[in-house]
Amino acid sequence: MNSNIQSLIQACHSLNIRYEILHSDGNLVLVHPGNMPALFSNWTTPINSQAVARLCEDKEYTYVALSKYMTMPRTISFLDPQVAEQYQRYVRFNSTQAVVQEIADTFSYPLVLKRNRGSHGSNVFLVNNKQEAADKIETIFDKQSKDYDYVALVQEYITIANEYRAVMFNGSLVFAYLKSTSQAEYTGNLSPLHWSGAKAEQVADPQMLSKIEQFAQLGLEKRGIRYAGIDIAEDADGQLWCIEINASPGFDKYIRDCGDTDVVALYLRMLQWLSEQEHG
Repeated sequence: MNSNIQSLIQACHSLNIRYEILHSDGNLVLVHPGNMPALFSNWTTPINSQAVARLCEDKEYTYVALSKYMTMPRTISFLDPQVAEQYQRYVRFNSTQAVVQEIADTFSYPLVLKRNRGSHGSNVFLVNNKQEAADKIETIFDKQSKDYDYVALVQEYITIANEYRAVMFNGSLVFAYLKSTSQAEYTGNLSPLHWSGAKAEQVADPQMLSKIEQFAQLGLEKRGIRYAGIDIAEDADGQLWCIEINASPGFDKYIRDCGDTDVVALYLRMLQWLSEQEHG
């Protein structure tokens, strides 16, 4: 049973809500906050629609949907020139060499090159020149790799002073944490909490919490996203940037470093909201 589901079950006990564990691994749970059951599976909740989950999974969709309301690094997508035949009508550049040239014509180095759909920092690269861009495009478009993606994203490089995860529910910030690398060693993964020795540190400063909440609220409201974990970068000037949004965030590292109180409180809010929806 993962940490998310453990916190959900604690919330059920606190509210005296009945639940059923449907799978032997413990990570498929049917909760009964009222007459209408609600299914929780691993990190996934019944809060967001399937369309919202798809939007958050697809980083290009996230950018086009939210960059009007949140500051985000400029992002352009490129389709694998050798993509399956049914998608060939979407191909704009007929070779990886043409893709690399367009990147060089459109962006300055350094830049970030990543696969469109992925997690845990897999196939996310800091690229410093045209040759590196060519190498990493080939890596993303390698059909023999388990990490293959037929869409590659190029993003403007942001000099990051701090990176945060903000957990939002129904327009309010539930909690936020800093992905601290002050005592960590970089091991090749650009995602901070995947560095050796990285820690999640709870954000307690009221001004910072307010700043993060105000940054995140409008975009989520405008696009109907009820629940999200938002990765937010703060640059050297204190400006916030949305890096990506996760509709089903996991909390293993946060619970490891900060305890489960905030996560249980999050699930309490969810269960209360689900119960209120049933009763109008």
